[in-house]
Amino acid sequence: MRALALLISLLLFSPALAKDLSVPSQLAGLKLVQALKGEKGIKAISRLHGGKRFPIKDGLLAIYRGGASEARLWVGEAGDENEAAALLNRMVSGIGRGGTPFTSPQKLEFGNKIIYSSQGQGKNHYFYSIRNKVIWLEVEPGLAVGALHQVLKLFK
Repeated sequence: MRALALLISLLLFSPALAKDLSVPSQLAGLKLVQALKGEKGIKAISRLHGGKRFPIKDGLLAIYRGGASEARLWVGEAGDENEAAALLNRMVSGIGRGGTPFTSPQKLEFGNKIIYSSQGQGKNHYFYSIRNKVIWLEVEPGLAVGALHQVLKLFK
């Protein structure tokens, strides 16, 4: 956990930010097999939440596979930083109330940055907001550190 904390600290405080919702062709050694962007990405996020629409102007679902392993990356782009933070807070509160397949979110603090982690459906889940984006990574525990490292470099 200490190594993960150091990794996240280093990545969060560098100045770059992904300009759009592009994704790498590999994530923690897994190959990108599907990427839904724009309206298709927004619809994928909506389906994940039982058809509920969210105030996002762009969306992304990227699916990575290799052998029996899989990782998924969701990105929702809100109108501004405050809207992204509000969406994240709604997610954290909703999961925390129970009735979902996820454990109660655990807050990981790194300076002024907060990342939430949860477990469910045999995977680790990491989610946070950065600027006007809400990021959710679903990944198998053995690939979690490498995948999170890449996502944090991409969306920082």
